[in-house]
Amino acid sequence: MYEIPKDKIIWKKVEHETVVLDTDSGVYYVLDELGSFIWDGLSSQELPSQIVDDVIFHYDTDLNRIQKDMDQFLNDLLREGIIRQSANVPLQKGSSRAMPDRSSKTNSKKPYATPSVKKFDDILQWGFGS
Repeated sequence: MYEIPKDKIIWKKVEHETVVLDTDSGVYYVLDELGSFIWDGLSSQELPSQIVDDVIFHYDTDLNRIQKDMDQFLNDLLREGIIRQSANVPLQKGSSRAMPDRSSKTNSKKPYATPSVKKFDDILQWGFGS
């Protein structure tokens, strides 16, 4: 289980990305669309296995690929200190995300791209002010 250290991490969704600020260091991070999707699960205290299930349901990918990619993504977040491992394990709960109608014959999934986190030390690096 992972948790976001809310005493030093703040975030805001901006269109399809999430901007995460480490208030201790002043460093900020930009999570791409799938990274934001995973972050939403983490911030809702979903278990990693539930997040994987949600990704498979919403994105065109398979279990092996998302597990490998998510392990790497979570390790990147851990290394940067914007999440940490938690001893608190919540009871297994369903996803808080809105699920499309599963009875529909056409479940159009989003294209899959490996989740990524980009690190910025200066807000001008992200394109503001240029």
